[in-house]
Amino acid sequence: MFLETVKNIVQDKIGRLVIEPLNDLFDENVADVVTTVGSFVVRSIRGRFTRSVTFTIGTSYNDKWMEESLYGILYKYNNIKKKSDLELSNSDDNQDGSSMYYRLASGTHSLKYREYDILLVIQNISPSSASGRIASRRSYTIITYNLDPDFITKFERDMIINRNSLLKIKSDSPTINVYQDLHENDGYTYWEKSTPINKRRLSTIYLPKETKKIIVDTVNNFFAAREYYKKHGIAHNLKILLYSPPACGKESIAKMIASEWNRNIYYVVGGKNGRFIPNAITSTADIVTHPLFLISDVDKYPFLINDTEIKLETEEVGKEDKIGYKQSFGHMINALDGLMSGEHRIIVMTTNHIEKFSPVFLRPGRVDLKLELGYVVLEVFRKWVYDFYDKKILPANIKLKNEKLTIADMQFDKVFLKLDVDEFINKHCKT
Repeated sequence: MFLETVKNIVQDKIGRLVIEPLNDLFDENVADVVTTVGSFVVRSIRGRFTRSVTFTIGTSYNDKWMEESLYGILYKYNNIKKKSDLELSNSDDNQDGSSMYYRLASGTHSLKYREYDILLVIQNISPSSASGRIASRRSYTIITYNLDPDFITKFERDMIINRNSLLKIKSDSPTINVYQDLHENDGYTYWEKSTPINKRRLSTIYLPKETKKIIVDTVNNFFAAREYYKKHGIAHNLKILLYSPPACGKESIAKMIASEWNRNIYYVVGGKNGRFIPNAITSTADIVTHPLFLISDVDKYPFLINDTEIKLETEEVGKEDKIGYKQSFGHMINALDGLMSGEHRIIVMTTNHIEKFSPVFLRPGRVDLKLELGYVVLEVFRKWVYDFYDKKILPANIKLKNEKLTIADMQFDKVFLKLDVDEFINKHCKT
């Protein structure tokens, strides 16, 4: 009788997956893991449901690639065309080169993925907008009964392979090419190749979950919107400004973006006083391919981020310099979103002093994403301790002693001072 009751409860939960929010089944105290395939959420679930990945398409014009990547995987391990309740969907670039592909209808489907048995739960969601227009959305949840943590890694990498093909991102490689700019007196840019560096994956970046998700979604949407930019005559480039107190990992974020989306890093200093930074980020040299331009501490060059005021009717000391600075600001603005801004490039700028920037520089379209990176919060601390000390559960009531704790501080304690887990927690936590 007891076993029959348990069976009925499990079956009831599976059935309700189609019509009720999936969050009802999730363990409340398990942190989400942001992956590099956009708006995925990974959770552990109570009972037999041990791993879950959820994403929704239809929330923007450029998220269809997630569904197409998923079906690229499912077709490999399942005979989807023999399933009942199929429907056709349009695709501009799918695995067999056609303009249509079969997808499963809403409901719960038992399928295979590699050596795993999975449940695929599909929900159609069609809320009305304020204007009365119906926005059709579809939610996919992949659930595995297997405790193997490699499921997440394998599934994510398979999705990324399909994503890179669909969004025309160059093939994966184990290292990143790095270049440094050199300039002639007239501003012509040469690029000197440095030693390649090892990639830095998203899993090694310690930020709040929502912050990581913003970065991932922004870059994925940039690649997915290539045709949209072209259709509307917008230069296809992405400008990101990361700001924070010192030692909060701004350059690590740039390195991660280059790693996960297979960019080459072009480290820009702009020659003497940074005057040729606009020339560098608009360079069309043959060596500039799949670029991520990195400008560190851009606030060191005030004439690039603020327009210089000049009173031409009065004599001023340094007037010629001011005119030169004003011209440099105009060149920088033009390099970011003017006629000279290049195609298919990412520009990442960092600063410790966002308050120094002119609103003209920061306006939407000129800078696409302004993202603040703060000090370590408890969510990040727990994840870091788990990864470096393999300690899964910390007391629920702990608080951090230092409100200005950085990842660099914690790495020093672990790597150089070699504090054990109890010493580390006692140093940084209070109850």
